[in-house]
Amino acid sequence: AVINASALGVIRTALDTDCITRVLGAANGIQGVLEDRLYDMGQEDAGELELLRYTPSSALGSCRYKLAEPSQDDTDYRRILEIFRKYDVRYFFYNGGNDSMDTCNKISKYMQSVGYACRVIGVPKTIDNDLNGTDHCPGFGSAARYIATTCMEVQRDTHVYDNGTITVLEIMGRHAGWLAGSAALAAWAGYGPDLIYLPEVDFDMERFLADVHQVYQAKNKCLIAVSEGIHRADGAFIAKEFPPPPTTASATPSLGGWRRCWPTFSGSGSPPPRCGASSCPYPSAAAPTARPRPTSTRRFWRARRPWRLRSPGIPTRWWPSGAPGREATAARLCWNPWILWPTRKRRFPAPGSTPMGTAWSSPSSTTCSP
Repeated sequence: AVINASALGVIRTALDTDCITRVLGAANGIQGVLEDRLYDMGQEDAGELELLRYTPSSALGSCRYKLAEPSQDDTDYRRILEIFRKYDVRYFFYNGGNDSMDTCNKISKYMQSVGYACRVIGVPKTIDNDLNGTDHCPGFGSAARYIATTCMEVQRDTHVYDNGTITVLEIMGRHAGWLAGSAALAAWAGYGPDLIYLPEVDFDMERFLADVHQVYQAKNKCLIAVSEGIHRADGAFIAKEFPPPPTTASATPSLGGWRRCWPTFSGSGSPPPRCGASSCPYPSAAAPTARPRPTSTRRFWRARRPWRLRSPGIPTRWWPSGAPGREATAARLCWNPWILWPTRKRRFPAPGSTPMGTAWSSPSSTTCSP
C-alpha cells in the first residue's frame, strides 16, 4: 500500500491547490504518457481515492520501460513533450525506485534543454532503501519487517528435526545491504540468523566456509542471511561465477536464483530434476514417454475401476497395456498416489509385484521461475 499511499498524497494535495486546474494519472507509468493513456483524477469519487491509502500494489499500474539517453535517441522525449503540451502539464510527479528516478532525471534535463517550463519531481519508493537523498525510503520499512519475520519463521522450521541443517536465505537489495541487514532484527526475539553477509563487505569464500563450519559444529544447525549482491574483493559478483543469469524485464541481470547455483553446489553439473519449463535456461532431461492407454475393454474397465483424483498440473499415471493379474493390478493401483482406491476393494500386494514406476508417468507439467 506504500506506493498507493504516496500517490494519494500527491493527488489529494494537487486537487486542493488552486493554481492546478487538472490532475492526470498515467496508466502504467511512463508508458501511459507515451501512449496517451491518462486518467482525470478529479473525476474520481473522493471516497474511492481515500481507499488508496490502504490498497496494496499499484492502482495506476507500473512498467519496466527504460528511456534511452536523449543524445542517442530522443524519440520518446519528443513524444513526452507533445503530450505535456497537449494537456499543459507543468508539474510531473513520478512514483518509484531507481529506474523511476533515472527517468525523472532524464526528462527534467530534456525539458530544460528545449526550454519547456515543467517541474519534474521524483517520489521515492524502493524496498532497497538506496535512493540518494533519502534516509528511510518509503517501502523499506515494511520490507524490513517482512525479512525479519521470515527469518524468525525459518529459524523455527530448522529446529523441527534434530538432524543437522544449513539454511541459506538469499535476500534482495543488489548493491545495498539494508534488507539483508534487516535480518538481524529477528535476533531481538532470539530467532535471528547465525551469519549475515552484506554487499558492502567483500566476500571471501574460504572464510565463509570456515564460519559456517564453526557454527555448525557448535549448534548442529546454521542459518545464513546473504544479500544477492555479495561480491569478491575485485568487485566480481559471486552470482556471476555460475551459469549466465536470466535478465529482468528492464534488461538488468538477475543476481539471485537457487537454480543457477545448483549445478555447482550439487556437483552433478545439471539442474534439479523435474523441470519441464520451456522458459527455463537450464532444462532438465526429457521426461519419460508415457505408456499408451489400454485398448482392451476389460483391461480399460479394470484400470479405470478405482476413482481417479484429477488435479491441474499433476501428472496422471496410466495403467500399461500388458497389465498382470487381478492381485498384482490391485497392488500396483494401491501404490499409485493419484488414485483413490476404495477400502473394501483393497487387495494385498501379490508376491513379486512392484510399485508403478516413474517411467509410466506422463511428462511432468512442473515449471520453474529461475
